[in-house]
Amino acid sequence: MFSKQVLAWRIERALAALKDMTSHLIGRFVIAVEQATRAEHGPEPLTRHGGRLVVPRRSRAEGAVLKAESLGEPTGAEIWFCGPSGLADALRQGIHAMGWRPRFHQEAFEMR
Repeated sequence: MFSKQVLAWRIERALAALKDMTSHLIGRFVIAVEQATRAEHGPEPLTRHGGRLVVPRRSRAEGAVLKAESLGEPTGAEIWFCGPSGLADALRQGIHAMGWRPRFHQEAFEMR
């Protein structure tokens, strides 16, 4: 059993690590999307409605983690997810690792 001070210190460290991870993932996500979008649409200035945003497959999984982290602590929340089973499992594990226990609804499919 941990003292309240040790527990508070561990929670503070975990939250700092979570903030660091999300900052890192946001940076990776933005760079990957910009590079993929420029590769498809060329070097001209990117405009809001001028082209289709390209999100690489690997970045989609990282985006799912960011979405899960940004939910905040839900009370009575339900999560509706449509996607590959592996990504759903990772999302569910990440949510449970944060101590959340929302109802999780999934429509599964597999990418080919």
